[in-house]
Amino acid sequence: VASEVDQLRDQLRDLGNTTHLGRSLFGGFAQSALATGAGGVVSYAGDGGQVQRQVSPTITVAVNVDAKDVFGFSAGAGQDVFSQLTDLAAAARSGNTAAAATAQTTLEARHSDILKGLSQVGAVTNRVEVAQSTGSAALQDLATRRSDVEDVDLADAVVKLSSAQAGYTAALGAASRANLPSLADFLR
Repeated sequence: VASEVDQLRDQLRDLGNTTHLGRSLFGGFAQSALATGAGGVVSYAGDGGQVQRQVSPTITVAVNVDAKDVFGFSAGAGQDVFSQLTDLAAAARSGNTAAAATAQTTLEARHSDILKGLSQVGAVTNRVEVAQSTGSAALQDLATRRSDVEDVDLADAVVKLSSAQAGYTAALGAASRANLPSLADFLR
């Protein structure tokens, strides 16, 4: 059981250092959110910065979550999920059920911190999806309007063009007959 808990802690640490497009998901602007020290002690290495993305002209959202809050580093020394998993593994190795119960109780509090982080991600996801659907609807509306402007009834356009051309030809003919030089124009 202790080995499995150690493996889960290491897997959770690796997840905590997940990056996307070269940026840490949990570390703000730092390269990684978590650091592993002597004896496998995991510590917070992020900077708490919020990576902002503009998803519409009026909506900007934070696309990262702070590892300090999610993994319980803000709860105090030794209260983070990694310390508690280490304590749980040590209690399992020694058979100390009281220490294991204490570690489990603290892990439940960290579980609620992780759920809060997930709810933040869910709320941001919802805002992005709403902005995306609003943007898609606006693009569809613009495409429809452009189509109404650009798509011409060809037969109607040909009739109007022929009518305008006939009118123009008649106007040119009338203007040319009205300005014929007279004998008086030549005598002057």
